[in-house]
Amino acid sequence: MSQWGLNRTASTTVSTPQHQGSTSSLLSLSSVSLASNALRRNSLYGFEDRIVLDIGTSLLRAGISGEQRPRIVLDISVPDGSQTTGLYDLHLDPKLDMARRETLTSLLLMVYNKYLLTDPKQRKVIVAEKALMPTQIKHMIADILFRVLNVPAVQFASSELLTLLCTGKSSGLVVDIGPLETSVVPIYDGRPLPQLVRMSPIGAQALTSRLDLLIRNHAKITLTSSSSGASNNIAPAEPTSEDPTELMAEFLSSQGSQYMQNLAARICFVSHASTRQDVSVPLKRNPLGPYAQYDSSTATDIAIHVEWMQSTGNTLSSQSAKQTAKTAILTIPGWIRERAAEVWFEGTGTVAGEDDSLTTLIMDALVRVPLDSRAEVAAGIVLTGGGSMVTGVFARVENELRSIGGNGGFAVGFSAGRANSGRKGVLNRFDEVRRLVRDRSVVVRTVFKSNLLPWIGGSLAGSVKMISSEVVRDSYFEVGGEQSVPDWCKLVGDDSEGNETAVAA
Repeated sequence: MSQWGLNRTASTTVSTPQHQGSTSSLLSLSSVSLASNALRRNSLYGFEDRIVLDIGTSLLRAGISGEQRPRIVLDISVPDGSQTTGLYDLHLDPKLDMARRETLTSLLLMVYNKYLLTDPKQRKVIVAEKALMPTQIKHMIADILFRVLNVPAVQFASSELLTLLCTGKSSGLVVDIGPLETSVVPIYDGRPLPQLVRMSPIGAQALTSRLDLLIRNHAKITLTSSSSGASNNIAPAEPTSEDPTELMAEFLSSQGSQYMQNLAARICFVSHASTRQDVSVPLKRNPLGPYAQYDSSTATDIAIHVEWMQSTGNTLSSQSAKQTAKTAILTIPGWIRERAAEVWFEGTGTVAGEDDSLTTLIMDALVRVPLDSRAEVAAGIVLTGGGSMVTGVFARVENELRSIGGNGGFAVGFSAGRANSGRKGVLNRFDEVRRLVRDRSVVVRTVFKSNLLPWIGGSLAGSVKMISSEVVRDSYFEVGGEQSVPDWCKLVGDDSEGNETAVAA
C-alpha cells in the first residue's frame, strides 16, 4: 500500500501545471498535501486498520494498527474478596471466572467507547497471544469480542513472534520477563517452536518480593513532625521512640503491594556483574552481618518522604474514631537498589524448572533448538515484558552469557555457595552451545520500549496485513464457539477412521 501511495502522489505531482502563477502553485501543492494526508488517515476515516489488543496478566494495551504506540494502557484488577488480583495466575481459580469476565468486558467496552471512539462491528481485531496464556482466558477473550462487541473477525497472533517482528528478524529467542513468570520462546524462520518453550517463576513479582524483604530487614524509617493540623479529625504525629521494625511493618502494610511495585520500578537497577553472594536469606538488623559488605556499593542511598494514616480510638464509632497522620523518612541503602534484582540471576540450573536464572533459561532453550537452527536463533535474543524495563538488565544478560561461553568458567551471577558438582553438571549440559553463545549470541536492542514490543509488532502486522488466519464471526457461531478458536498446543490431524483428533504438542 505504501508503494501504491508513493506512485499515486508522484503522478499527481507530475500532472500539476508548472506554468501558472504562484497562487495556483500553492493551491496545487496544498491539494497534493491534502491527498497524501487523506491516504494516511485510515485510522480515523477508514476501516482497513485493525484494533490491536495486548492483554496480559495485569495490563491491557489497546490501539489501532499503523500507529507507533498504544492509545491506552489500562490496569486489570479482578476483585477477589477484599483484595484484587490479575486476569490470571499460575494457578487459575475457576471461582473467579465470572469476575474475570465482567472485568474484561467492562475494560473492552471502555476501550472502544471512551478511548478509541470506534464502532467494534466495523474493524477486525488482532490479539497478541502469549505462549503461556491459559486456554480458558483465550476462549473468554474471543467470546466477549464476538458475543458482546460483535467484532467481524479476530486474528490471534503469537506475542513472541510479534515481538521479534519489531527487530526485523525472522529467527530469534524471545525472553518475556512478565509479572508472574519468565518464558523463553525460540522462533525459527517466522515459526514459534512451542514444544521448546522454557519457563520459570522468576518474574517481576519475584523482584518486588525481594525488594520488600530487603527493605523490611535493612532499610530505616524515622518519624518526623507532620505539617498538617488537627482539622478534619486528623491529628499531627510527633516523633516517638517506636520500635523501627514494627514501624516499618505498619507502614508497608498500610501501602499495599502496588506501592512496592511502583517503588521497584523507580529505584531498582541491575548491576553489570554479581557479587557472588546469595541475598535471599532474611537476616535481622545486624550491622556486622554478611550484608555489611554491601555498604561499599557505589549506588546512592535514597531518602523518601512517606505518609500514611493510622486509625486510633473507637473504630466502631465514626465520631470518636480518630485518624492519626504519620509522616516519616524512609532511607533505602544503595546496595538494596542494586542487589534486589539478583533474584533473577541466582539460580544455577542444577534442577531444570526449579533452580533457573535468566541465563540458564536462555542456555537451556538453545540446547533444545535443533543443531542446524541454533546459530540463527542465538543471533537474535530479544528481551520484553515489564521486567525488561529495569535499568541494566540487557547488559547483565550479555555479561552472563559471555561468562559462560568465554573462558569455560561459570557465570558470575551464580551463588558462591553452590556445590561444585552441580556447577560441573550444568557446564556439561551447556557445553555444546557455549562456543555458539560466545561467538554468535546477540542481545538485540530496538528503538521501541521493550515492554511495548508485542503491541508494536501487532500494529506493524496489522498495517501490512501479514496475519492471514482469522476467526470470522459467522463461523464462530456456526462451529460452536470454542472449537473454532485456534490453539497452538494442539495438533489437529486425521485418524484412521477419518475423524479429527487433537494431540497435545
